[in-house]
Amino acid sequence: MSDQTEPVIDCSRLKRLDQQGKLELLEPLHGWSINADGKLCRTFVLQNFAESLALANLVGAVAEEIGHHPDLLVRWGSLSVEIFTHSLSHENNAALTEADFFLAARINELRA
Repeated sequence: MSDQTEPVIDCSRLKRLDQQGKLELLEPLHGWSINADGKLCRTFVLQNFAESLALANLVGAVAEEIGHHPDLLVRWGSLSVEIFTHSLSHENNAALTEADFFLAARINELRA
């Protein structure tokens, strides 16, 4: 018997958001923007590498919990996060879904 639980998000049921939908969900997300590649992104400024790595580990735990995973770049003094729905994206055309904004909101809770 496994202690694994089902992920919160079933990516097979997600639908790509239109521009209006993206903007509506982006508005309440402090610190996040949509980059030129269409990905939801934010860079957290931290005190040192240890803090960057610690936040990356917390983000990773949330991602595993809900079953939706961001791209992370850990640097000395910062953590950059990019979120998009990999299964709906094509080269240079990132798809955003409600799951991406849900994950961003959960990440923001880590820094509250």
